[in-house]
Amino acid sequence: MNQLVYVHGVDGPRSDAAGDAQYVEYQTALAARNQMFQNETFEKSVTIRNPLWSVHAAHPAWNLACVPGHVLKAEAGSAPLAIGGILGGTTGASPLQPPGDTLARAAKSDLDAVVGSLSSIAIEQAQSSDPAAVENAVRFWSAAARALENPEARKSLTGATDDKDFLDRLQVAARPFLQDQSLSLFDSVRSAATQLKGATTDLVNSPAVLAVRGKLTPQLAIFIGDVFTYLKAGAARDAIRAEIRKYLIPAASAANAAHSRLIVCGHSMGGVILYDLLTDVPFVQGLTDELGAPFKADLFLTVGSQVALFEELKVFTASSAGYGANQGNKVPKPGCAERWWNVYNRLDVLSFLAKPVFEDVEDLEASTTAGITDAHSAYFTNLVFYRRLNARMKQAGFLP
Repeated sequence: MNQLVYVHGVDGPRSDAAGDAQYVEYQTALAARNQMFQNETFEKSVTIRNPLWSVHAAHPAWNLACVPGHVLKAEAGSAPLAIGGILGGTTGASPLQPPGDTLARAAKSDLDAVVGSLSSIAIEQAQSSDPAAVENAVRFWSAAARALENPEARKSLTGATDDKDFLDRLQVAARPFLQDQSLSLFDSVRSAATQLKGATTDLVNSPAVLAVRGKLTPQLAIFIGDVFTYLKAGAARDAIRAEIRKYLIPAASAANAAHSRLIVCGHSMGGVILYDLLTDVPFVQGLTDELGAPFKADLFLTVGSQVALFEELKVFTASSAGYGANQGNKVPKPGCAERWWNVYNRLDVLSFLAKPVFEDVEDLEASTTAGITDAHSAYFTNLVFYRRLNARMKQAGFLP
């Protein structure tokens, strides 16, 4: 049985109290993510551990009251600007009949990105409903992602004449992979499509821009807070490191006992923390001493992370001025990691390449047409991402 330790990013709750709304939302997302890892990537052959480190991280004293609740009005005479689907606007169109051919045209250039983005939107919409809605959404989009592995299905989808035709064909393509043939998610599919398509809006005053400000700014604020909290030596940093260590030990022990794989995965700041730990010689030696065998991760997987940026800024425990462009060299990957895959998304402003800075790392792009406000969290609701990871793990010999 493979072992996966998943270290979350800035989306983690600040409390683990049972009635805390953010904690409840986190638990719902965790359950869905675990299910997708188990079913789509590892094909049931995995034990997943999820350290919750954010309860020890930044706790804004005024609950981010400093984030503006509005933006300045447009000057008289300003013209509205078209922003298309990049912000995920949803004005005007009916969720049941998305007009035009935006999706059909996008599918011709990057079919995987379109289906992956639709799956992310639909699953995130379902997470605000109930667990049954999430389960149904995952089932449908798992089937849609599997359909993309069929050349005939791909040919059909890229041949759609307009958006209605594309969505009809997507339903048909997914049907063979649905165990329950009566499962109907037609309306939710079209609702997701409408949100993805967006609309022409006023760049200054539109609800879409307010959504960007209202959603992206708090994310960045918490991210900055978590960075400073972790990098500052003290009780919070020690507690975060201890929390993750608590999960690495049993995962590595189980992998050693079963001669199976250990995968450590960090999203966003989680990848930064994992890299810092895996390159901290005393920390790794402590793991080795407790295990009674050398600590080794078969795969270090960073997703939407800032590891290379932080190394360029030389903020890690192991950072050295001896590596850089002026020296004409790159930083070695963590010695205890057999492989390192770094996943990024061009629309995710918090994701960075690793290969220009580190040796022996593969940069992998997760294609998406998701809105810029959602791109940072869309990896783990994107069924195409899980299927591609499954194929790559099989290619690497991690799975039969």
